[in-house]
Amino acid sequence: MLRLACFVLLAACGGTGGICAAEEPIAPKGKRYSGRTVDEWHELTKSRPLDALGTPQIVSGLIEIIEDENAGWVDRRTFALTLGRVGAPAKQAIPVLIRILEESAADDQTKLLWSLRGLALFGPLAEDAAPKAAAIARDQGQPFLVKSAAIETLARIGKDREVAVRTLIDLLSTSPASSGDAPDSSSPASEVRDLRLAAAEALQLLGPAATPALPALIRACRDEWPLLRRASATAIGETGPRGDIAIPTLADIILFDEAGEVREAAADSLGKIGERSLPVLAQLLSDDDPQVRQYAIRSLSLAPQQPERNQLLQSALEDESPIVRIQSAAILLREGQAVEPSLNVLLEDLTNADRNARIAAYRQLRTHVVRLRTHRELLERMRDDGSLPSQSRIAAEHLLELLDSGDK
Repeated sequence: MLRLACFVLLAACGGTGGICAAEEPIAPKGKRYSGRTVDEWHELTKSRPLDALGTPQIVSGLIEIIEDENAGWVDRRTFALTLGRVGAPAKQAIPVLIRILEESAADDQTKLLWSLRGLALFGPLAEDAAPKAAAIARDQGQPFLVKSAAIETLARIGKDREVAVRTLIDLLSTSPASSGDAPDSSSPASEVRDLRLAAAEALQLLGPAATPALPALIRACRDEWPLLRRASATAIGETGPRGDIAIPTLADIILFDEAGEVREAAADSLGKIGERSLPVLAQLLSDDDPQVRQYAIRSLSLAPQQPERNQLLQSALEDESPIVRIQSAAILLREGQAVEPSLNVLLEDLTNADRNARIAAYRQLRTHVVRLRTHRELLERMRDDGSLPSQSRIAAEHLLELLDSGDK
């Protein structure tokens, strides 16, 4: 969602060429708003922290500027965004921004962008703008940037409004006219795909409120476009335990998807779903593919601590894959569980024939070096053992040095 928000804000700030090329109005020279000129208001808002800008006098002055059709759009935009960032103390600006949004001509894209962005910054306080934002998001006559700005606004203000969730579901469920990974960026099919992606990313922001979108998100997890699959899998995880109907889909992604970033998103979401994912994660931990088992450990790292989950991590300390063992040990040590068995795994893998395993083990041992005091003799033997890889001996020496420096 950050990628889309930055793009939308860039457009609202005039950084994308034609969309913000409206002629700049010129306010009467020296005109004052609540006793200050526009330049003075700029100086004031730049010189004070946001929490000092919520006074009635300041808010009223900034509202006067954004209401003035003769004021420059850059100034109106700047102060609309300032009021949105101020938040609740400036909430009287919300009806003004909604009115500006409703009264803006369909082709006044500059005004649509900055009023939408200002409302988005208010968050759920601006939920009354949801119907208008939904109408703009669905408007086929609007350019992509305006529709995507409306989508983001819906996500930030509409978690308690059915119209927001329903609009995002409908946009996500729109069928693209063509498939494939690289459509012409100027084609209608490309815009449909981008809007579907924007809708999936917006649903991430709704959290559990996006639960009604789960069937659409599950279908989108089977799309040909990896970016959409990843965004949809991520949005499922943000619904938390309510996303349990998607557990089989997420497990299938881990097992069969070809895109690593999509598999990572599915693993993260399984962990966020929590307890109901544990039976499936236990099955994944017994898979023949060590990479599948690594994704299962990734899931467990995000799952709430409880005996069954902790037992799965401890059983993984005996996995044949050194990376699975090391990842499990790292999680357990971070949580202060199974400390000695975890340290023993890391110390053993410090001498592993696999260089990557040695490096991973060393990094974890450095992180938990204070726990190695009772293993000093073992480290000394490793340091002096000429049969070990030189990297293992040097690592043991460095860990002893760290121990010595901490004991002084």
